[in-house]
Amino acid sequence: MKYYSEKLNKIFDSEDECQKQEQAFLDKQKAEEEKQAKLAETRKARAKEVEEAYKKANEAYKEFLELKNKFIKDYRTIHMSFDELSDLVNDPFKFWFIL
Repeated sequence: MKYYSEKLNKIFDSEDECQKQEQAFLDKQKAEEEKQAKLAETRKARAKEVEEAYKKANEAYKEFLELKNKFIKDYRTIHMSFDELSDLVNDPFKFWFIL
């Protein structure tokens, strides 16, 4: 007698072998679902970290602009030096609006 597994779409020689293969398939499927759930949870947590860092950067930038504008109001000009040329190369317009 042959045993057909609807989950695996396979035919087996014994009922025991069919059940073992189905259980192994279900275990593997469950492990994959748990892995995907863990990845989704990790992604959500890291996305939240990035969002918080972005908010902090925006707040720091706003504070910088406020202090720079106060300085310019008092002294009419400001001179700033940049240590890294890569900042200007990577985003040449970044400092256009700041100064």
